[in-house]
This record gives sequence, structure tokens and C-alpha cells, in this order.
Amino acid sequence: MNKEMYEIELKALKDEFEAEKFNLVMEFCNAHSTIVIGDKVTDGVGSVIVEKIKYSTRDLCCVYYGLELTKKLIPRKDGSKRNVWQSRVKDHAVGAKS
Repeated sequence: MNKEMYEIELKALKDEFEAEKFNLVMEFCNAHSTIVIGDKVTDGVGSVIVEKIKYSTRDLCCVYYGLELTKKLIPRKDGSKRNVWQSRVKDHAVGAKS
């Protein structure tokens, strides 16, 4: 084995480790969340309808991404979207309707 082969093998091991680590983060976060796509979540800023669930590897929590709602719980006219961290969720409604 030469240095080039070593570097290739090491990179493959690191990539495999990072993929397994992310899978573990997803499994942990999903086990501690009852929120699914289509639900409405509210934090200190406002509410969103969840369109996508991402994961924070640093905070070990779900990050819900979706369409922002007005105070009347209808979609904003500008169609803006934002993230809501699981640790900041104050209210959660299943199967939100707009």
C-alpha cells in the first residue's frame, strides 16, 4: 500500500462514518418528534406548515421547514418560508388546514 492508496481508503472510511453518524442523528431525532409533513408548528416568531424535515447534527433536533402563516393562520401573500427548530416549538397542530 502506498500513500495514495492510504488516502483513498481513509477518505472512504471517513465518508462511511459520516453517513452512519447522520443516519444515527436522523433516527434519534425522529424518535423524539411527533411532527410530520403537513402539520402546523408555532414558535416565538410565528407559524409554518411543515413541508420538509431537516436535521441539526449540532443540536440533535429536527428542523421543520415550510410556508410561513399569518396570525390568522393563512399562508403569507409573499410565500415566504423559514425554519423552526424542534426545541423552539410552542404549539403543534396535526394535519394543518389553510
